[in-house]
Amino acid sequence: MSHLETQINKLVISIVVFQSVICSVIAGLHMVWMTYDNTFDDIHVELTYSPEVYSVISFFTYFLLLNTLLPISL
Repeated sequence: MSHLETQINKLVISIVVFQSVICSVIAGLHMVWMTYDNTFDDIHVELTYSPEVYSVISFFTYFLLLNTLLPISL
């Protein structure tokens, strides 16, 4: 492998790690919000899953939404 390919591989890994950290923070905040915020309970639908399950779903949702951090050309 050339030096450029090695650098690009390192950059791709760092971008994926950064994206995972961002998604983890958002999922944690989502779980906190679902657990402690009760101001809009009258307009929300009843929870069918636990807040932890919703935070995992939120993680993967934001992972898909933020996939543009990594360009397709890489």
